[in-house]
Amino acid sequence: MIIEVKPGEIGGIVEAPSSKSFTQRYVLYSAFSGKPVTLRNISYCDDELIAIDIAKSCNAHIEYQKRDIKITPDFKCPKKNLCW
Repeated sequence: MIIEVKPGEIGGIVEAPSSKSFTQRYVLYSAFSGKPVTLRNISYCDDELIAIDIAKSCNAHIEYQKRDIKITPDFKCPKKNLCW
């Protein structure tokens, strides 16, 4: 891709979407490591929501603040759900 930038006056705010892969890793890292994390600009895609559910199943407390989440971990091994 080639982009030409010319001098001028513009203004505004640009919010880049979160990296789903990094978001999932940070959510799980926080849940398993015991280190609280605040993640910003979450897109709440299916993959991110699954990672959040896994964190919750390990006893992490999740606070939702619009497009941000605060994860406070308290790791407990989740019970196995055996389906036969």
